[in-house]
Amino acid sequence: MKIRLFLAVVFVGMSCIFAGCTNPVQPGANGKGNGDDGGSGPSQGNPLTVQVNLSSTTSSGAVDSAGGEIQVTDQNGNVITLSIPEGAVYEEQVSMTVISSLDGATLSGGLLAGVDIQPDGLQLLKPAMLTIEPADPDIIADLLSMDSEYLMTTFAYRGNGSDFHYYPYRIVDDKIVMIIQGFSGYGGGGANQGDRQSQKSHPPSDPRDQANQEIEEILTEEARQQQEDPDYQPPEENQEKLTEILRRWLHDSVIPMAEAAETDDSILHCAVNEWLTWEATAQILGVIDVDRNPFTAEIATITGHIRNGYQNALNRSHQRAVSNNDASEIQMTLLLEAESQLLGFDHDATEILEKIRRFELEFESEISESGGGFTVGVETETIMLPFDEDNFKYTGTGPISHVKVEFLCMISHSTSPGTFFAETGDIPVPRPTRPSCDGRTLPQPPAPPSPDMLLVIVPGLPIEEVTIQCEDHEEPVPYPFQPVWFGSFGFLHEDILDESEGFLVTGWNITFGQPYATKTLSKSADGLIGNTELTLHYAPLP
Repeated sequence: MKIRLFLAVVFVGMSCIFAGCTNPVQPGANGKGNGDDGGSGPSQGNPLTVQVNLSSTTSSGAVDSAGGEIQVTDQNGNVITLSIPEGAVYEEQVSMTVISSLDGATLSGGLLAGVDIQPDGLQLLKPAMLTIEPADPDIIADLLSMDSEYLMTTFAYRGNGSDFHYYPYRIVDDKIVMIIQGFSGYGGGGANQGDRQSQKSHPPSDPRDQANQEIEEILTEEARQQQEDPDYQPPEENQEKLTEILRRWLHDSVIPMAEAAETDDSILHCAVNEWLTWEATAQILGVIDVDRNPFTAEIATITGHIRNGYQNALNRSHQRAVSNNDASEIQMTLLLEAESQLLGFDHDATEILEKIRRFELEFESEISESGGGFTVGVETETIMLPFDEDNFKYTGTGPISHVKVEFLCMISHSTSPGTFFAETGDIPVPRPTRPSCDGRTLPQPPAPPSPDMLLVIVPGLPIEEVTIQCEDHEEPVPYPFQPVWFGSFGFLHEDILDESEGFLVTGWNITFGQPYATKTLSKSADGLIGNTELTLHYAPLP
């Protein structure tokens, strides 16, 4: 039995992690998609904008990489559930607000149920499932009945109601299931033939949405026939129609985006998302086989553009890290490398990461005795902190030397330097700016936590030797080598000292600029006064 269950835009893997990806390339931009490729149907949009009226009924929650579920019940008792799988988002505050009505929508049979999902425009790494469980268990069968004036119809829109279009769905256990790839507005209602004809004259502006609307028409009719006759099998001409719909989408959007992304890394994520969403849809509908026929040549062209796009994007990320001192490019480079490898391109960013995953630390400290007995100051040269890939931490060493030695009645002194060692399990970097391919602004991710940096002075301590003579008639008194500064620093900061490891410095002030982060340690006790400054710089290499 040939029953088609449409799963919309199933996309497992990497996609627009930072972007709400819709098509930034205008339909027909490559000279195709306006009938030139032999497809049928419109490619230039005439989108319908509706007025979305939201109720006060909202459900929200924090969702992280483990996934989660948000559920809301509308005023009619319909239960709408959003199920977000593991790995679909990084960390987001997600909300669903019940749609009370839609003005201007091609749903004269009325709104069954719908929700507006925020943050609007956020693209998921993996598809989520939106389920509508009607309060009336018979309404789905009624709306799919051949006798019904109104046909079960699901929809989607963007932003505040732009690009309203019909959207594919499936029926599972008397529930309406929509597979969604991003957040905007979704729902279901009843549309008569006049509505459906009117909606045809309002194709959405985005080729993906156009394809979804046309696919919805074919699959909804198949669902209606299946409701009437469980043995119904779709005619072969339906498969031909689906092939042509996907062909237009491919030439109107996927190929132009891939070509543009080869030299414009700002849309690379969106181009990859568009390509893989197209391919997953084609596979689900049975339009392409394992060898990607009948689109083998087009997909090979897309693959070439995307492969080159990743290499160019990695090089540009390196350039931006150096020219802009932008540490977010560390995460961008890691992301690009991971995406390319998941796609089978195997780009290796090891050399770039060695150059951009790099910081420098400066340390200076002065400790004095409040009665004027002594003042001792030390500082390091700039300590390089490259990333140790094997142990997953930043580490660096360098000399720590005296810059000030003053004792009461001091007539001479000598000093010896020590060795300063610093390591930190990780240094937080800002997440790359999250652009939206259709101009919408996405919320910024949470700020990363402050680093905890381990500071160790090894193996020889900074040592002072001082000779004192307070009165002319007194004999000079030599004080042998002793770690005056180090002993005083340890006494003042024993609360952060781990005797087996070193001083653990937390609570840094991170600016992500230059300097990248700072930490001040000021403390006084038992006649000692200490002031210490630590400064961290981002220091990528060209």
